[in-house]
Amino acid sequence: MNDYDLSNMPKLQHYVQELRNLGVEVKIERLGPDYPPGRGTGHHLIILNNWYIRRMDTEYDEDRMIVVLFHEQGHLEYFKTFGHEPTQEEIDEEESEYRAFKYSLEKCREIAKEGNPGPLISAIIFITKRSKSGKEPAVYQAALDRLMNEPI
Repeated sequence: MNDYDLSNMPKLQHYVQELRNLGVEVKIERLGPDYPPGRGTGHHLIILNNWYIRRMDTEYDEDRMIVVLFHEQGHLEYFKTFGHEPTQEEIDEEESEYRAFKYSLEKCREIAKEGNPGPLISAIIFITKRSKSGKEPAVYQAALDRLMNEPI
């Protein structure tokens, strides 16, 4: 479902189109609440879960979905460092999550400098909240801990 109507989230629509213009395939699929809000695979594919885009989970507003989009792009950037499409065994999951969180923060900082601080504020709030929750799987917690020990 490549052309899902994102008119209810025009800023997200803008960043999705920017990534598509760079050759990233961004798909929006009907996955539901049992799946995460996004997933990055290979070098060029991001899948966004329309459950979150439709705001069925009220913690995911447009700014947070922009953070998700760039988090998934961060995974793709990490996968590109292999020079080939990495196998699951080759991927260091903690490193992948760390780089994805860091990439999303960097992109959100760029957006804030352009006059839209919303995604950066959302990223800081939810990264901090997740880091302190004590409920994250070990891989995510380790990546978040690394990130929290760095200056913003």
